[in-house]
Amino acid sequence: MAHLTQAMNALSLSTDLSDPSIFSNRPEVLHPDDDFLCQLEDSCDDGQEDSHSVFSYSSTPERRKGVTFATAKRWFATWLVSVAMYHCHATRFPFSARLNEFAHILVPQCAFKKSDILETIEFCLGMQLNALCLHSRLFLMPLYIPIHRSLDWYHLFFLPTTDVINLVTKYLNAYRSELVKNPGHRPWSKLRKGELEGFGALWDGTRYKYRLLPSPHFNLQSPILVYHPQTPQVFIRPYTNFPEFKSHVTPFAVCVNALRVLEDWQHPREIQPLLRERDTDHFLDIQRLALLALLGRSNNASIDPGTPVELQDHAKAFMRFVEIFHKLQELQQAHKSYKSDNHTQAQGHRRNTGSPEPSQHSTAKDHDPSSPTPPSRAKAGRFLLSIVGVTEADRVRDAYLAATTRDFAIPQTTRSRR
Repeated sequence: MAHLTQAMNALSLSTDLSDPSIFSNRPEVLHPDDDFLCQLEDSCDDGQEDSHSVFSYSSTPERRKGVTFATAKRWFATWLVSVAMYHCHATRFPFSARLNEFAHILVPQCAFKKSDILETIEFCLGMQLNALCLHSRLFLMPLYIPIHRSLDWYHLFFLPTTDVINLVTKYLNAYRSELVKNPGHRPWSKLRKGELEGFGALWDGTRYKYRLLPSPHFNLQSPILVYHPQTPQVFIRPYTNFPEFKSHVTPFAVCVNALRVLEDWQHPREIQPLLRERDTDHFLDIQRLALLALLGRSNNASIDPGTPVELQDHAKAFMRFVEIFHKLQELQQAHKSYKSDNHTQAQGHRRNTGSPEPSQHSTAKDHDPSSPTPPSRAKAGRFLLSIVGVTEADRVRDAYLAATTRDFAIPQTTRSRR
């Protein structure tokens, strides 16, 4: 609270950024020997301590079972510290202010048990069935609480740069083209590893630039305080001069979130099905709404003929993302209809939302048949690992710490990263 009091005492309203160092200096991160663990406890104090996560089988100890969201956030916070990103990415408020939370960007927590929505996202992004890691760092962003709440209520949203959106759209188009020929094609894993030719800039460890924008459906958004130890700044709607910020969160999640904000603004607390009727006029309206947001105007405002070309291109790029995302949703429906007609079942790991009672996962009869390691052998493996002092959890933690971050850049040549 001392940081907030200091900020409010020094508060100065401004709609102009006069001191570039405000955004070039990262807030101080507390040393682990100070109260780092206390900060982690605070960041996990959301009633989710006993809630098991819907983890990806390939990136989580004990596959999907027995791992809490609290554990995920502790690993995530440790990784953020290691890459100097342990602060609100939009406002740069440090966690020492005790006013930050980890926000789910791809889908809100209320969607975690809506398997139809999760399966649609998996299909549209090129993931294997049930491979979506909802608590992955790719979909979690540390945010100052007022920003998090405004995002939840669809009053604000983020948008990647035009270049990033264009590359995301190019990936989705290439994926769809191959999917028509090979229904089992799922390139997401290769994309994350940087092994997909032409898309190395989208691999894990990349930092992207994002713009904070007001939803054109509302015109009473609150002022936003941006942190600085001496001279904090306040930006008021329409936030047209709010500086771009960097984050590790994947642009796929940010674009899906932006679409929800523009389409479902009347239903912020109840996630709507992704697939719906969309025609040419609808896509053009999405482009119009995105442009109004970039201009900081409301839904009923007109668009000047002299609107800067770069803003028009930005809105058009987002509209093209929505078009291909919609086409992939339609393709998924066609695949599901085909499987239903032929009485076949989709193959994949069982989605496990977890249980607060660990004993439910401890017996052999509850063993997931898709897992290659029976419980008894898994216990023996964990015992051997404990002898050498390395556990699966250690490996996951070390992978977080070892990950590097680099800024997004369009590759000069289309070559895969080996």
